[in-house]
Amino acid sequence: MLQTTWVALLLGFWSSLYLIDAFLKNYHLTSLHYFHLLEETGISISIGQLRWYTTCFNRVFIRLGQFKPFFLHMWFSFGVAFGLISMVISLFVLTLMVFNTLSQQPVDQQVLTPVMPGVNLPTSQMSYYLLTLLICGILHEFGHALAAVREQVHVNGFGFFILILYPGAFVEMSTEHLKVIAPIRQLRIYCAGVWHNFIIVLAALLVLLLLPTCLLPFYTIGNSVVVSYVVQGSAVSGPRGLVVGDPITSISGCRVTSIDDWYTCIAVSIKEGNLGNCMALNVIQDLDTSMAGAFMKKSKCSFAL
Repeated sequence: MLQTTWVALLLGFWSSLYLIDAFLKNYHLTSLHYFHLLEETGISISIGQLRWYTTCFNRVFIRLGQFKPFFLHMWFSFGVAFGLISMVISLFVLTLMVFNTLSQQPVDQQVLTPVMPGVNLPTSQMSYYLLTLLICGILHEFGHALAAVREQVHVNGFGFFILILYPGAFVEMSTEHLKVIAPIRQLRIYCAGVWHNFIIVLAALLVLLLLPTCLLPFYTIGNSVVVSYVVQGSAVSGPRGLVVGDPITSISGCRVTSIDDWYTCIAVSIKEGNLGNCMALNVIQDLDTSMAGAFMKKSKCSFAL
């Protein structure tokens, strides 16, 4: 789907939602019931934004915030240290980027790359990207809420929002309580979100590293290589050719058990030339019906994997 189509769909959706919301709020037969429904559900609609606010998680925050007080104190203190270190590193990286931009110094690799859907982020991966943003946003605000309860700051509520296409979460806490506590306690609350995001990154890396080991009982390793892509129109494509997922165990008698073996056997086949295998004429005709009747000999030699 074209980018202009996506933009048109988004504009149409948000325009329709806003007009319906405005109509229900101003029409005298529905305005009273509609305002009551919005108040009961905690839903609010504005231009390009849909929000849901609730207090049903407050008890959960209080219980978790009072669990293992010393552990939470140390946990969020580590978050303060991480926040200060990451702030210094961020300032250094941003300064380096500005310097390289102003001095037009060539760089081998971009340090920070903005993510732009449809440009360097395929639209087929948008759902994964948005889901990741939502999970990170929830755990980010969850950290703020736990730290606030731990530092005796009242949490008013928690909510989710969608801004055009961007999903996220937010936590509302008492500003008066936050202002009167000590600066170090404020830092524990402020740094809790980014600290939790850093822990998410470490957890994701750990899962990525352990994934082959966890999936080992469901797969076999060292028996063959698997076709991951087939170029359309090539000699091995078509209904009687290779398809994605086919295992390749040998090439002209050369055993293939890994990617290194694959390249080695390809190189050996190129050096030795097209040896091929002799096959009966009727077998060839059964394998390739488009060439039926074209073979006039009793046998034919063809190269086979």
